[in-house]
Amino acid sequence: MTPLRQRMIEDMQLRNLADSTQRYYVHYVAGFAKYFDRSPEILDREAVRQYRLYLLNERKLSAQSVNQYISAVKFLYLATLEMPWTDEYFPRVRVPRRLPVVLSQEELMQFFDRIPSLKYRAALMTCYGAGLRISEAVALKIDDIDSQRMLIRVEQGKGKSQNLHLHAHLHVVVPGGGLSPDGEWIACRPGFFLPVRVLSRLFLDALEKAHAVGGPRQVLEYLGRYTHRVAISNSRLLALTEGRVSFRWKDYRHPQRPKVMTVSAEEFIRRFLLHALPRNFQRIRYYGLLANCHRSGKLDVCRDRLQTPISALLPRITDSGVALVTLTASNSRLCPKCPKGTRMRKEIRFPCHGPIPGRMDSS
Repeated sequence: MTPLRQRMIEDMQLRNLADSTQRYYVHYVAGFAKYFDRSPEILDREAVRQYRLYLLNERKLSAQSVNQYISAVKFLYLATLEMPWTDEYFPRVRVPRRLPVVLSQEELMQFFDRIPSLKYRAALMTCYGAGLRISEAVALKIDDIDSQRMLIRVEQGKGKSQNLHLHAHLHVVVPGGGLSPDGEWIACRPGFFLPVRVLSRLFLDALEKAHAVGGPRQVLEYLGRYTHRVAISNSRLLALTEGRVSFRWKDYRHPQRPKVMTVSAEEFIRRFLLHALPRNFQRIRYYGLLANCHRSGKLDVCRDRLQTPISALLPRITDSGVALVTLTASNSRLCPKCPKGTRMRKEIRFPCHGPIPGRMDSS
């Protein structure tokens, strides 16, 4: 593999192009170089134009195929070689638009009746009726079919992956009621916040299954994946060799086949820091009954009105040291050398320069 091809593949990986797109780009660029028997580095815009005419007039390729070649060389020269060219140097072939052939119901039934296998017939009818891609149809599961509302949930759509790119999202947990001014609990009506069809069934189903299987502890573990985990776990880090980091990632189009991606250390750090909170931001914010100024008093009132005991998962902890031991299963007050003596706080020193930092809620 030439250094130019290796660089181009790395650039496509950094931009998270699909595997099929990468294969097409490499194929067309290789054909372009082979046609002139020279490296694309020393070819100019006139060569790009001549090879485009060759594909159209001699090889008789379709407009879609020629446009794929245009996209490939455009990526090569603008992204990899960083040539000072503009989009005008890569005109695309006009694709003729044709009216689709709409089959009648009788013609569709004749087509599907010719398919002997019930399995294949059901798959093709689902693709045709729901407009699914092949990859979406292959990843479809029985649980994705909502027969009551006549809907199909596509949860492994095009381009979804686990490769450290930014995918910001927000989770909100809303209490199903509140306290009146005189301290009475007012329960909400069912469906008070959003209609069920608006909420993601994947998230709701996962919570319901987690609660049914493991109770509140399982629900907390499920939510904790989004609030108390870092962007990538240590088990997914595979190697650091010559300034390049290799890590395992999951392509949700092929969830059973984990893939390995290798990027430069700088690029890995850049992707990782995309998931770090900006300065003065908080990962979790509490409002209403759970706000810091109300939590200690109003939660007890809510538990009393609802006759709900304190969960063993939320013990009453009045000392931060005890809380740290509970969460980390380690005692930070013990001496790190002899693990017998106890450290004592004597003095708190702030930085010598700049204002004294204000108190921040790091929860």
